[in-house]
Amino acid sequence: MRCYYCRSKKVVKYGKRKTKYKLKQLYGCNNCKRKFVEEKDYERLKGGKKINLIIKDLHSRGLSLRDISHHLEKCHNINLHHSNVLRRTRR
Repeated sequence: MRCYYCRSKKVVKYGKRKTKYKLKQLYGCNNCKRKFVEEKDYERLKGGKKINLIIKDLHSRGLSLRDISHHLEKCHNINLHHSNVLRRTRR
């Protein structure tokens, strides 16, 4: 496993994190001293991981944030504000 931030292999288990749905394993990096969770919480996002992949694909093809928002509303019946689309492209 590699650190989410610095990509170092100097990672150790750092306890557990309680979420609304389950316990998640926390990891600590001995290189950059940051903590992270191995998997991201896609289950709580509107539309889940599939919609995030669609957003990233459309953004890489050059569509504007508002165009992506309109596409999701028309084709997938998901109403996301363009600022929310921007946050998801940065994940």
